[in-house]
Amino acid sequence: MSPRAKATAPSSPLVWLTRLSLDAPVVAVLWQRLFARSMKTPLSAAATAVLAMAVWLLYVFDRILDSFSATPSEGEAPRHQFYRRHRLGFLWSVPVVLIGASWLALTQLNRKTLLGGLLLILAIGVYFYAVHLRQPKSERKLPKELMVALIFAVGTCFPIWEQLQGGWPRMLAGWLIFGFLCWVNCAVIEFSEWRTARPAELRDAPGASLGSSETWPDAPHATTQWLGRHSVAATLVTAAASAMLALLPSSRSMGRLYGAEALAAVALMMVGSSAERMPKDLFRVMMDIALWSPALFLLNGR
Repeated sequence: MSPRAKATAPSSPLVWLTRLSLDAPVVAVLWQRLFARSMKTPLSAAATAVLAMAVWLLYVFDRILDSFSATPSEGEAPRHQFYRRHRLGFLWSVPVVLIGASWLALTQLNRKTLLGGLLLILAIGVYFYAVHLRQPKSERKLPKELMVALIFAVGTCFPIWEQLQGGWPRMLAGWLIFGFLCWVNCAVIEFSEWRTARPAELRDAPGASLGSSETWPDAPHATTQWLGRHSVAATLVTAAASAMLALLPSSRSMGRLYGAEALAAVALMMVGSSAERMPKDLFRVMMDIALWSPALFLLNGR
């Protein structure tokens, strides 16, 4: 089957998770609950609900802005096509979810968590300004994928971190690995979608290993391309490091977290290496499902 035929093959029902921007909120919720359990930190259902709605709003708003700025093309990602066609429906739903999230945050969260959330909103505002208003893709100094990963990792974990007081160093290694996995996820998706949109005869042409802004105006950031091309090595090293940390006697209480990170790294490696054999929309959602590994540990024991 040709790559074009694969792209237009019948889609799996799973693709609705990414078309409706539901896959990322699931990732955030699962990892937040696992971090809280590993750190033995109480976490209210309201904090998790606000996180889920905030992540959904972030992804929907980002894709709505992409749908305004992106030019329709044959190689465009299916989710961008979907948002362009259904932009009005999402624009109507955003205020409803925003009001619900604001009400929960103001009435159910403590002042410290609320303040942290407001600071994170400022960081998100800087991200939207830098990505959608300030510079075209080819001139960005920082990769969008790294910015998304940092915001995602901080937003997921800060309600737990702020309760730890002096115990935060114990969480640092797990948080850094989680943030790196988020970066790999975003970078591999971006690189794969960009690469498959290029003419087939040029994808692996000599001298085309890294696309530059001069040759390819829509080329991802150099770090994104590097991670996309070396994702197998990056995820294998991450899986090995996580497994080693899980086996350390001093990390016994964090074993589930490190185990989930090792499984997620392996899953990202397997899905990422199958990019060219999957339809684009299915590949996108499977990359996020690869980060659902905390579910195995949350369902198994206290």
